[in-house]
Amino acid sequence: MAWIESHQQLLNHPKVMDLSAAMGWDVDVVIGKLHRLWWWCIDYAEDGDLRKHREGRIAAAMNVPVSDAKKLVKELVEAGWIDSEPYLRIHDWWDYAGKYLQGRYKRSPELWQAIRAKYITTPENGGEQPEIGTGSAAGVALDTVPNRTVPDHTVPSTGTPSDKKEYAEHVHMTEGEYAKLIEKLGAEIRVKRAIEILNNYKGANGKRYKSDYLAILNWVIERLTKEERENTGANWKGSSTGRPSQTSGGSAKATGTRGKYDGTAIRG
Repeated sequence: MAWIESHQQLLNHPKVMDLSAAMGWDVDVVIGKLHRLWWWCIDYAEDGDLRKHREGRIAAAMNVPVSDAKKLVKELVEAGWIDSEPYLRIHDWWDYAGKYLQGRYKRSPELWQAIRAKYITTPENGGEQPEIGTGSAAGVALDTVPNRTVPDHTVPSTGTPSDKKEYAEHVHMTEGEYAKLIEKLGAEIRVKRAIEILNNYKGANGKRYKSDYLAILNWVIERLTKEERENTGANWKGSSTGRPSQTSGGSAKATGTRGKYDGTAIRG
């Protein structure tokens, strides 16, 4: 019998709330439909790759009307349940299905290793050794850890270690990268808060990145704009810069480009 991991943190996870609001579904409905998608993938997309499936097929798997298929896939990407990069796939699929796939292909390990290589970088697939204690990339024998629905924010390195300066205990980047963040966020105080968010996250979780600059671009700016929105109670709307700006009514708007989906990644 096929199975996937399901964690209790899913109940109140912000990504569940985001999808609930976007689709107008009750939280229980969201959780049920996500599990339908994951169960379906075990049979028809065991590597998590959704490029070979049309939007309508994904919708059918989740028991969603085909008329809502395009919106569904867009919101799944926006909420972080589906990755649009490096290609359309289930986010952190190995975390959900890895142990099942290892058992299923126990006698043909090259099959599950090929799937793992799409999500986890190891010496076996030509990459670097994963850092111990950073989620599912903790070795060949995958031991489950709590809260696997938290996004894996691992990003590639930029700059050389000697170029980087310490901007917080756990945050280092080049002066050029820092200047780019000021330009993108529009104010140094916002950059300092983004660094503080990343520093607290890394310190609390023992997380390390090859590039703190790219980590900030990848997810911290989104966290920062959400925090600013909650703190100000203003009317926020997405843009391409990640910085707040004024609308004609005087309210602020902010954003980021993370998770944007234009429908072009799916092939039939």
